Amino acid sequence: MRDTPSGTRTVPAGRFQEPAGSHLLQADALRGSSSALKIVVNFALVYVLWGSTYLAIKVGVKAFSPAGVIGLRFLLAGAVMLLGWCLWSSRRWPTLRELLWAVVLGVMMLIGGTGLVAYAVRHVDSGVAAMVVATTPMWFAVFDRLLGGPGIRPAQIVGIAIGMAGTWVLVQDKLRAPGPSQVPGLAALFAAVIFWTSAGVLSKRVRMPRNLYLTSGIEMLAAGLVAMMLGLVRNEYRPSDLLALPAAAWGAIIYLVIFGSCLGFTAYAWLLAHQPTSRVSTYAFVNPIVAVLLGWWLGGEPLTWNVLLSLLLIAGGVALMLLFAAGPSASLASAPQQANQAGRPANQQADQQQEQQAGHGEAEDGPALGDQVAAGGPALSDQGGEDAQQEDGAERAPQAAR
Repeated sequence: MRDTPSGTRTVPAGRFQEPAGSHLLQADALRGSSSALKIVVNFALVYVLWGSTYLAIKVGVKAFSPAGVIGLRFLLAGAVMLLGWCLWSSRRWPTLRELLWAVVLGVMMLIGGTGLVAYAVRHVDSGVAAMVVATTPMWFAVFDRLLGGPGIRPAQIVGIAIGMAGTWVLVQDKLRAPGPSQVPGLAALFAAVIFWTSAGVLSKRVRMPRNLYLTSGIEMLAAGLVAMMLGLVRNEYRPSDLLALPAAAWGAIIYLVIFGSCLGFTAYAWLLAHQPTSRVSTYAFVNPIVAVLLGWWLGGEPLTWNVLLSLLLIAGGVALMLLFAAGPSASLASAPQQANQAGRPANQQADQQQEQQAGHGEAEDGPALGDQVAAGGPALSDQGGEDAQQEDGAERAPQAAR
C-alpha cells in the first residue's frame, strides 16, 4: 500500500484485498467446527460408555460380591464428585433437609435400582437388563399421572403401548429359554424399575441440593456406605477380602468409576449445558442398543430374533414417548438456562431466579447446569414448567447411577 496525495490508501496492483471482517468469519467457522466436534464426541461418550456399564457390572459381579462391587464403585465415584464440587463451585452448603433427601433418594436409586441390577445380571444377560431398565420413563409417566401429575399425550400412550409390548416379548422369550431359571433376575430388574420410578416421582416433590456434582456425590457416598454394610450383614464378603480383590473385579470397578460415573457423567453434563435436553435424552433409547450389541460381541450373550424384536419395540416406544413429550425444540442459545431450571421443584426454581437476578445463580451451579435435570425429559419451553416437571426424574435415576 502507498499513500496518495489525497491522503487515502490504495492497494498495489495484483494484490488482493480481503473483505473487511473476513478474519472474523474464518474464526467463527473454526469455532463452529470445533463445537460440532465436541458435540459429536460427547454424544458418542454418553451413548457408548453408559451403554457399556451393564456389561461391566456383569463382569464385576462374576468376580466379587454384587454389594461389594456397587459399594466400592459408588464410594470412589462419590468422592470424585464431591472433589469436583469443592474445586469448581462456590461450595454453597445444602440445608439439612436437602441433605437428607439426597441421602434417601440416593439409597432408593443406587441401592434399590442399580444394586438390584447388579444382582439381576447374575441370572440374565446384560442386554436384557438394559432393555428392562429402558422402560423406566414409561412407568414413570403412568405412575406420575396416577398420583395427580400432568396428563399423558396420545403419542406418549402409543409409545408406552409399543414399549410394553416389547417388554412382554422379552419376558416371554426369557421365561421359555432353556437352562437355569431367569425368573429371579427378571424379578430383580422389575423391582429396580419400581425403585427408580418411585425415586423419580418423589424427586419432583422434594427440595434437593442445587449443585449437580454435590447432589450426585452425596447420593453416591450414601449408597456406597449402605451397599458395603449390606454386603457385610449378608456375609457376601469379609473385610479381609477387600485386600485381595480379583483383577476382574477391580477392572470392572475402575471402569465404572472412571468411564461410567466420571467421564460419562461429565460428557452428559456438558451436553446439558450446550444442547436441548430433548436431544440429550436420546441416550435413553440408544443405550440399550449399545448394551445388547456389546453383550453379544464381547460377552457372548445370545442375540435372537425375539431379543432384536424386543429391542426394536422398547427403543422405539421410549423414543416416541420422550421425543413427543419434549414439545417444541428449544434453541441452543437458551439450552443452558433451560437445563439450569429443569428438574427442580417450583419453589427451588423461584429461588434460583431470584438469585440469578442478584447475580449469584450461575456461580452456585458451576457450569450453568441444573442439579436434577430430567435426562429423559424435555427442556423448559414456551409451554411452561408443567411439561418439564412431567419428565422430571423419569430418567434422572438411571443417569445418576451410571
